[in-house]
Amino acid sequence: MSDVLLTVLPGHDPNKRVAVMMHREKQESTIQLCQQTFSEAVGWFTQSSVELTPEQLSGLKNSLGGMPRSARNRRGDAPAARTILAFPA
Repeated sequence: MSDVLLTVLPGHDPNKRVAVMMHREKQESTIQLCQQTFSEAVGWFTQSSVELTPEQLSGLKNSLGGMPRSARNRRGDAPAARTILAFPA
């Protein structure tokens, strides 16, 4: 079993963020979206998390859509792997 931090999405409040983790266990991999809060006493800790199977992640990517990666890269935007999406509050 292992967890790999893929990226951190900052929140509107500097003490809140979403950590995107890959969780591997045996032959299975899932993505976890972890809502985290910072506390002076303990540092960053997870308040709640959502685990996405590969199929769910694929569906999420399809539903978010947007322009193709190649079009974003031609415009000089950040590479697709580092793009941060803003979600409505």
